[in-house]
Amino acid sequence: MMASSFVLNAQAIVAREMSPIESVVVTIGKMEVGERFNVIAERAELEGTVRTFNPTTRAFAEEALKRYAESVAAMYRGRLNSPMSMLHNRCLMIQRVLNVFNV
Repeated sequence: MMASSFVLNAQAIVAREMSPIESVVVTIGKMEVGERFNVIAERAELEGTVRTFNPTTRAFAEEALKRYAESVAAMYRGRLNSPMSMLHNRCLMIQRVLNVFNV
């Protein structure tokens, strides 16, 4: 639930926080969560990209992604175990969540 909430909220970065004049694409292309359909997952791993033409816009989008990930983790009483690492024009997001629902 936490990972899907982050993916949905991350799309708001482009819609709500970026200038409509700037070209920005945020894609979460890979999401590995859980192993069974009927068990709440203990961790989630997400990978995606941020594509822009402007380095300043890219830096702003990457900071917004970090802020959103931390906020969603706090909202669901989870935690971000690994910091998100940014690679040039690509944003690799790793979100490992333990005890999301304190089960």
